[in-house]
Amino acid sequence: MALRHIQFAQGTARLRLESGVVMDCTAPFEARLENHARLRLVEGRLNVDVGERGFGFTVVMVAGEVVDLGTAFGVEATRDGGASVAVLSGKVEVKQSHQAALSVVEGEGVRFRRQQAPQRLQSVRLEERGGIARLDWSAPAGAALVGDVMDNLTLPGLNRYYAIISGGMRSGATAFADRVPPRWLPDPGEAFPAELKGGDLVQTFHEQRQTPDFRLRLQLLRPAVIYVLHDSRHATPEWLARDFVKTQMRLRSGPWPKSAPITVGLEPLSNGQIYVSYEVWRREQPAPGALALGSPFTHRRSGLPSMYGLVVKPLEPSSVFKQ
Repeated sequence: MALRHIQFAQGTARLRLESGVVMDCTAPFEARLENHARLRLVEGRLNVDVGERGFGFTVVMVAGEVVDLGTAFGVEATRDGGASVAVLSGKVEVKQSHQAALSVVEGEGVRFRRQQAPQRLQSVRLEERGGIARLDWSAPAGAALVGDVMDNLTLPGLNRYYAIISGGMRSGATAFADRVPPRWLPDPGEAFPAELKGGDLVQTFHEQRQTPDFRLRLQLLRPAVIYVLHDSRHATPEWLARDFVKTQMRLRSGPWPKSAPITVGLEPLSNGQIYVSYEVWRREQPAPGALALGSPFTHRRSGLPSMYGLVVKPLEPSSVFKQ
């Protein structure tokens, strides 16, 4: 099909260009395909996989341009001039007038406006299909459980995002936003905890896990049960012991490379693989609102701790009534 102007008010569309670039478009959507390597996006949301021959594919918006440097990424543009991009693999370059070009790599995201410097996109909603992550634009309004995940880090150049995967907690789920391939797994010979299955998985990241004043905030849109997966080798942080209740559930993450600092002192299994064990702590939040979490760092520790994992599930109405 010879496409130029593309516009639709509802639904989704998948476009595969002659260059091999695949675009999954979500309404409301309006764009103009200027050529095989350049899309002018007026409004809408995209998942873009450039493939092997699409290097340099560019999405142009009022706020600036996103230039592919060999990657898969998601981008959103609004009619009021706002834009955001999250990189799922590889790297893109964000170009704006009167601003230096900004490289955004896998696991990072920014939001930006015309003549305004890009700002960190702190969380994104992902879906995993066949082991491939994509931006999830499909959640119906009002169905989301976790609205946002934010921290108090203000380090220059930090653009790392937290990934929210609706219903993504299961055996084999990717554990962290910045570490592949460690996955959440049951202990040897044990079943994966049924209580955690199907929960919304929040993929945290390891950077700054030893910062004492680190704070993380979950914005909960509905009553919820929150689970914190804490590295069982290390002392329990004060905030976790105070606000959560320890359960009998246990998990592990791995396999980890032998060179990873958090594996110091751990003995590999007979197959040579190394895993980290976690306790599961639980808390019920009977009303929507913000929940503050602290740092995994404590002064009563030895070695390097893993960052904690997070799982969120809806709180059953009967539980809310009991509160």
